Amino acid sequence: MAVHRAESIMVAVLAKITNLTTTGENFKRGRYYPWPEATAASIELWQGDDEPLDDDDRNIAFTDSWLTINTDVVVKATDDAETTLNKIRSEITVALLADYTQGLGGFVMDTVEGPAEAPVHDSDGEKPVLRQRLQWRIKYRRNTKNPTT
Repeated sequence: MAVHRAESIMVAVLAKITNLTTTGENFKRGRYYPWPEATAASIELWQGDDEPLDDDDRNIAFTDSWLTINTDVVVKATDDAETTLNKIRSEITVALLADYTQGLGGFVMDTVEGPAEAPVHDSDGEKPVLRQRLQWRIKYRRNTKNPTT
């Protein structure tokens, strides 16, 4: 079954950031965990805005868009929780910028690192929990009349 190109991008990004050294398989798609209940170090990936470009010289046969992808990094705090957050952030950056097309060179044109929000501190009752949202923007092209192509 054909899927929207945004879904193909989400699947490709998921593959790139699954099994990182620090998080392993502690990874979920969507806003899965109430974040204080997450495992020791985990990542949640979820789709954000998908903004078509409004170009004056736009070709009516295709639409270029910027897809926002959010990654929430969650760490149950140890003595070096912020260090762990930054290590995971570095691993995600390396994984996603190794190939700016995410392996989808037929229609992905660029990957740009977006903002990293300040870490949020909370508690699970015993240990502090830190969470940081990282955003990525991926520029892609799709058929105007059929978003699967």
